[in-house]
Amino acid sequence: MVDLVRLILGAPPRRVRAREQPSRSLSPAERRAEKLLMRCLTAEQRESYRNHGRFQVNGRDGSRWTIDAGAGTRNVTCVNASGARVYCTYLPDAPRADTLLVQKLCIEATGGRGLPRTESGALHDGHLLER
Repeated sequence: MVDLVRLILGAPPRRVRAREQPSRSLSPAERRAEKLLMRCLTAEQRESYRNHGRFQVNGRDGSRWTIDAGAGTRNVTCVNASGARVYCTYLPDAPRADTLLVQKLCIEATGGRGLPRTESGALHDGHLLER
């Protein structure tokens, strides 16, 4: 929550070294997902992801999205003219980097309207029709 307030106020988020040595070794699927994510990020996004564990994506409507690998299921924040909104996304049995890439591509393609999300254990996509 503190980072969200800092983001809204324009202050830099606190520095988190999320990409340092993992506490456990990554599975082959997780390593492949991480490599694919890194190939799909811009140089600036890669640097932010390596240094802070998060990266930003600009929406076509001028909104600013932050995808944070270390924020659990509520890891996507959108800040636009009407305020900030946090999205809850969890894709069970998928490597975390794959979830981050799905979120990035969805924001770029649809402005975030198609972000996969779960509520009470069930996958919902009703917000695809939101405007």
